[in-house]
Amino acid sequence: MANATSTTLETVDANVTLIDAEEIFGDILAGTSVDKTAAFAFKVSNEVQDGHTALFKLHIEFNSGQVYNSTLSIKLQAPKLKVDAFEMLDNQGGNGNNRLESGETATVTIKNLNLGHSNSAEANGTLTCTSPWLTISDFVVLDPMDALTGTADAVFTVLVSPDAPPVFPVNFQYEVKSGVYEDQKTFGPFTVNAILETFETLTFDSFPWELSGNEPWFVTPSTAFTGQSSSQSGDIVDNEKSIMELSLDFTADGEISFARQVSSELNYDYLRFLIDDVEMEAWSGVVPWSEVSYPVSAGIHKISWIYQKDEIVSDNADHAWVDDISLPPYQVLVATHTPGQADYAAKLSPNPSAGKTWLQAFIPTEQNLNIALFDCLGHKVQEYQADNRVMSGTLNLELDLKNLSAGLYFVQLQGEAVTQVLKLVKE
Repeated sequence: MANATSTTLETVDANVTLIDAEEIFGDILAGTSVDKTAAFAFKVSNEVQDGHTALFKLHIEFNSGQVYNSTLSIKLQAPKLKVDAFEMLDNQGGNGNNRLESGETATVTIKNLNLGHSNSAEANGTLTCTSPWLTISDFVVLDPMDALTGTADAVFTVLVSPDAPPVFPVNFQYEVKSGVYEDQKTFGPFTVNAILETFETLTFDSFPWELSGNEPWFVTPSTAFTGQSSSQSGDIVDNEKSIMELSLDFTADGEISFARQVSSELNYDYLRFLIDDVEMEAWSGVVPWSEVSYPVSAGIHKISWIYQKDEIVSDNADHAWVDDISLPPYQVLVATHTPGQADYAAKLSPNPSAGKTWLQAFIPTEQNLNIALFDCLGHKVQEYQADNRVMSGTLNLELDLKNLSAGLYFVQLQGEAVTQVLKLVKE
């Protein structure tokens, strides 16, 4: 028999504070036990981490001096906040392509989770970025989230300045915080005013495309990821390929993203995507429209989409489609003549010009000549002659600039043996 039994609960754990640490159990008959509800009480720190194990020592005295010590462990519970999914939409304040562009307002929604074993208190969600061209709404207050399954959405408004420059990356930093419980995540990079090939012009004129293989790719209005049109692989047969390529000089590290759809013989006929002739990924069978992205470093790179068939069997629609290609910023890739090679002695006057300018060039021999105007991103914005036959002698051509924005442009004269490029400033 244990006479006059008393107990004391002790701990050195900084995450708990003992409130009631002593209890009298009195006499306990041999072979029996005594239970007491709420014999001890302690308070858990608001800074404890979920799943932390607190150790206690139970000191027992009985029979006027006999002592027994026991160690107890208790797993403590707390919230555990987690930043989850990121969604950006511009259906209300933009053109609905869910990309950041000058003058648009986008809505960003970030899902927050509570994975801890204790309900969370109210939390603040804060979204920031370092770009001076973006304005983000203030922090939002999130409702308490239930333990383990609780969620809360933080919704922000992002305004892109109307005079934001073309093609620059942004990263968003997001933090959710409730007391000491917090989580952070960076989303991005996202390209503002992205360079996009959407094929909505129904041509390949917007970029310096190279089409080759047994049958070239072509623009089709029959299917698209967004809009009305996409690029479709050529009508090839067994053991043939259809190739679509771009060679660009990227001025910064970034990502190439695009949407693709495939309908081919599974495991035999493939859409292949390559950077510098190195295959990044390939798809076969029935692959519905979806977007993919791949990192690319600054510098000159060749980007290729190849639809390739094996030696036998055709299945499904036997084609691949590509749409909404997004590119990092790149330098103008209009050709220049070889140093030392004779050119057209071309000149522009007036230059700069606010409306019209005259191009004068000397054509040494009768030839096919193409004259086109490119903007500073390498997009062809006007074509004045498309491989027209010109006689030898002096060529005078009026260039109308009145519908162009102010900025730097390039006039390219491309003949049968010589290419010359002139800089032109539109005021």
